[in-house]
Amino acid sequence: MSTKFKIGKLLPKTIKRRVKGFINSHADIQNASCKYELNIRDVNRMEHKVALITGGTGAIGSAICFRMAMEGAIVCICGRNESKIKNISNHILSSYPNAKIEELLLDVQNEEEIKNVVSKVIDKYGRCDILVNNAGGGPRGSSNFLYKQKVDLIDEILRTNLRGTILCTKYVSAQMVKQGFGRIINMSSVMGMNGQAWMSEYSASKAGIIGFTKSMALELAQYGITVNCISPGMVRQVVFDAGMPNWNTERNAIGHFGKTDDVANVVAFLVSNEADYITGQNIVVDGGRSIGLK
Repeated sequence: MSTKFKIGKLLPKTIKRRVKGFINSHADIQNASCKYELNIRDVNRMEHKVALITGGTGAIGSAICFRMAMEGAIVCICGRNESKIKNISNHILSSYPNAKIEELLLDVQNEEEIKNVVSKVIDKYGRCDILVNNAGGGPRGSSNFLYKQKVDLIDEILRTNLRGTILCTKYVSAQMVKQGFGRIINMSSVMGMNGQAWMSEYSASKAGIIGFTKSMALELAQYGITVNCISPGMVRQVVFDAGMPNWNTERNAIGHFGKTDDVANVVAFLVSNEADYITGQNIVVDGGRSIGLK
């Protein structure tokens, strides 16, 4: 079944959502000026599914939240900043007033907060069907040779990216086992596959996520739970693009940066019934960069 959506209007056959600013949404979504169309085939295929998205206020995270809401899921937007969570929520609701949104403060470094958020979701909805472990971060302007790197920053990255993913999976998967169904998506990176000089701690954390994904897929398959991983390459977002050399946008096979929706599209597929037979996989979304640069 296909449906066509335009803001404020439903038409048969396809969905096209014209949204302002979700490509460059990391800093201030409301002020972004970029427009594009989001195409969705079955608007309600995630109806009644409860989706918990960590790091939901970042560029990729907000696109995933938006996509899940458009698919009819109950979307639990998790992040560390209350105003950013509210901003994402308002932006989704302004485009799609029928969206079902839950706003949740969560720092994935804090085990008690993880337990409390998961309990709150289960107490309210009785289930959690989808977990997207998107929260993460890198050294950004503090990247350095490992022998020069501050240990506090190394610990911060490992706690957020790897430990946070592990703990969120631990507490959400316990409920998924009880209900006999679940979809878990972990966010890695092409740096977790290939490594990157001056970002060894980040690459290590993302490589760990790939190994963790495969292990959890083996543990949880018997309970009707699939676990997969996505490794984005260069994806356009405000903070990440600042000062980025132009050659990086031209040297992958496709010849340009990806969009946040390129990642959200893969998430939407992997959590759908169409991906029932896919688990333990790392899906690379990088415009061909990992197969070699031009």
